[in-house]
Amino acid sequence: MGRAWLSYRPDADQEGYFLSCLRLRRLPESGDEVAKTVIFVVDKSGSMSGEKIEQARAAIKFVLNNLREGDTFNIVYDSSVESFRPELEKFNDETRQQALGYVEGLYAGGGTNIHEALSTALKQLQDDSRPSSSSS
Repeated sequence: MGRAWLSYRPDADQEGYFLSCLRLRRLPESGDEVAKTVIFVVDKSGSMSGEKIEQARAAIKFVLNNLREGDTFNIVYDSSVESFRPELEKFNDETRQQALGYVEGLYAGGGTNIHEALSTALKQLQDDSRPSSSSS
């Protein structure tokens, strides 16, 4: 699996941002679709208010609208470490609609507890037979 990190800090006295990209080295043969697992870890602390939380919502919605049946997913956010579902959810049209509604209700507020949110997300990745990623 290839990995790339990109970080950016506008000013030394401001918080920065990072982007993590993961890519499979070997793609499945055409027509040989592999079910995948995606877990979104969302910072929804007060510092994410305004445009930042809107961008996070848009990114999650984009990925949700591009998952396939058989994929599994979940959404974990940091403030009080809560999840869309207590465990990975099988993707289908019904769960996609429910997740899109859940994402629409995400708002910025509270503190940051990213360590516990990441720990919660990583505990859900237990199936070594499928590609998986946690995104924040």
